[in-house]
Amino acid sequence: MANIMDLFSQAEVANVEFNINHAKGIFERIRQAQEQVGGRPRLIAKVGSGGMKVFEFSNGNRDIVIEKFQGIIIANHKNNALFPAVENEEEKMNKPPICSSTDGITGIVRETGECRDCESCPHNVFGTAGKGKECKNMHRLYILMENCPIPVTLNIPPTSLELWRNYAIMDVAAAGLDLSEVVTEFGLTNETNDAGQKYSIVNFKMVGKVNNDVKEFCTNIGNTLESAPRMAIEGDEYNVEPTVLPQNDDFDSIPDELLPGDSDEQFPNWDEPSEVDFNEI
Repeated sequence: MANIMDLFSQAEVANVEFNINHAKGIFERIRQAQEQVGGRPRLIAKVGSGGMKVFEFSNGNRDIVIEKFQGIIIANHKNNALFPAVENEEEKMNKPPICSSTDGITGIVRETGECRDCESCPHNVFGTAGKGKECKNMHRLYILMENCPIPVTLNIPPTSLELWRNYAIMDVAAAGLDLSEVVTEFGLTNETNDAGQKYSIVNFKMVGKVNNDVKEFCTNIGNTLESAPRMAIEGDEYNVEPTVLPQNDDFDSIPDELLPGDSDEQFPNWDEPSEVDFNEI
């Protein structure tokens, strides 16, 4: 007879090597330099647009593309962004959001600094952008790659959230492990929406667990990130995806007044992008 534990993987998670020697030697110097000159280094990865099965990496000066990569997730948090309405998807590239949230609870309007409640916001409702939401619910990951002293920031797009949650809860936490002690592989696969537009979704695979020294180092860096002010999302961190179906059954219950085409008339003050740049939220 089947056992409830058959629903969970019974395979032992293998130990893997993860070299942090280079990162340990430079991380403290980076921290000291930040205290002296201010600012924060940015190393960004984002999912390629148009269904391209590559991650686009950028340090602000140079861009590269990578099909898949591995690293340790040292910190993570929810992240919402409302991007300006435009005529076509290409115009959305690299435009900063009108409003963004670094905790999924409170949004900050870029133009005015006004705080908005994400839960009650009319843009955070299925049906305000096709069958999806005008506000993009995402999840920001900070990933330490091997021998890299600066964590990579990756915003998980709305279409990949279900896979992310399943991985974090069912694969890692249910195995009695922390995200900071496992090496995760990030890859991409293609999906197509009802309009025939291709987009990429992020896949997660647990490669193995690291030793206590690596876990302690990653936990300490993660704690440092958690205690620092969170950076507001910028336009170069996310390629806006085509509208896709919601990941639940809520669409049938959406009131007619919140169906596509009505939101701009009800909330006209959200139309224009901001000229003000808040560095941190």
